[in-house]
Amino acid sequence: MPDHLSVFHSVKASKVNWAGELSGAYGDLGTFLPLVMGILLLGQFDTTGILIGFGVFALASGLFFRRPVPVQPMKAIAAYAIVGGLTPAAVTASGLVLGVVLLVLGATRLFRRLDRWVPAVVLAGIQLGLGISLVFISVSLVASLWYCVLLIVLFLLALQGSRFQVPGALVLLISGVLWSLIWGGHTIPALPFKIYWPELHFPEWSDFKLALQSAVLPQFAMTLTNAVLLTALVSSQYFPDSADRDRITPRYLAISTGFFNVLLAPIGAFPMCHGAGGMVAHYHLGARRGIAMVIFGITCLLLGLFVGAQSLLLLALVPAVIVSGLLAYAGLQLANLQKFWKQSVADRWLVLAVAVICVAVNAGVALIVGIVLSRLLQKMTPPASIDLP
Repeated sequence: MPDHLSVFHSVKASKVNWAGELSGAYGDLGTFLPLVMGILLLGQFDTTGILIGFGVFALASGLFFRRPVPVQPMKAIAAYAIVGGLTPAAVTASGLVLGVVLLVLGATRLFRRLDRWVPAVVLAGIQLGLGISLVFISVSLVASLWYCVLLIVLFLLALQGSRFQVPGALVLLISGVLWSLIWGGHTIPALPFKIYWPELHFPEWSDFKLALQSAVLPQFAMTLTNAVLLTALVSSQYFPDSADRDRITPRYLAISTGFFNVLLAPIGAFPMCHGAGGMVAHYHLGARRGIAMVIFGITCLLLGLFVGAQSLLLLALVPAVIVSGLLAYAGLQLANLQKFWKQSVADRWLVLAVAVICVAVNAGVALIVGIVLSRLLQKMTPPASIDLP
């Protein structure tokens, strides 16, 4: 494999923390498991196609970006599908439409202009809002066990401040699975050796119409803000001096998302994107390289190819409270309250306003309102005087 495509090229001169990469590989399960299991429990979607889709995209993400750039289900489409608003064919159509749109935007370099046009303070507000939203969602998943979620978050924060390199996510996952097997009444299902192949899916015009009427527009707003602009921003904060920084740009994030959705939708893959919260989760749970995404991708491929529909039983071994704890921890890190308090007073109010809109409405509306408010504040603020020596 050529050096410029190898995930190991960027780590030749540095020591790899394999325990951290292994732990970080599963750091985004707080987002992945609830949505994917919710979709698979409907019984209408191709488990093999979905898992192979995540596996291929995650592998490619790790190999190209060489950093823990996550691969997640598109949340708005997942929500519509889970509540019964989208058929599997309409979901496939949604992935194809969004894939083409993102490919066109990336290929025409429109994201380069958009990246310059969106103020950093607005993205900071969306980052805060999405982080708070993740915390709220995590608690709602296991409302009666909120104290367990709190303990998990405190445990992960303690490990983060420790001088010992303990793979926190891996410890939690192994402990959770053991608890499910010993005290939770779960058993490991019999897994006959068999290779599962995905089926081909070709939506009709009516499916495209349903997709356009319901999920495409709200999902595009989320993808634009969280999966493209905010992911690039978070990456630049975590890896400011990295040679890979020129790869993790809005343009390349859009192109990769578009390309793999168009490529994988016909085999039943669920619409996928990157995400700032996922990058935060992977990073703070130990991942620093694309190796983590390669590990996650291989896991998904093995489940899809050799376990198939039985994968749902294996995924169910991870207790919901562990999933919620990982999600809450990722949300807290994404919110980045330290960064909020470092803002100027005027910027702090704008960040807070954008965050509230993001939580109360959605990230797309927050982006538009934030840009308008930022422009108004710039016009109302007099230019600072310059004291000449």
